Amino acid sequence: MLKSHEELIKLQQKAKSALSENKMRILVCAGTGCVANGSLKVFEGLKNLVQEKGLLAEVDLVKEVGHEASA
Repeated sequence: MLKSHEELIKLQQKAKSALSENKMRILVCAGTGCVANGSLKVFEGLKNLVQEKGLLAEVDLVKEVGHEASA
C-alpha cells in the first residue's frame, strides 16, 4: 500500500519506464488479395518509417490468418 504522494510518483515513473520498453508489433497482410492491392508497399513504408523514427515496433508480413508472421 502506498503511504505518500512521492511513492505514487515513483510507482508511476516505474510503470512508464516499463511500458516504454514494450515493443509493438504491426502485422501487414500478405495474402494473395492483399498483395494484389499493394500491401507489400504498405509493409515497406511502415518498416522504413518505424526504422527512421526509432520506434519500438516490429513490422511483419502475415501470409494467412492464424499462422505465424514471417518477414
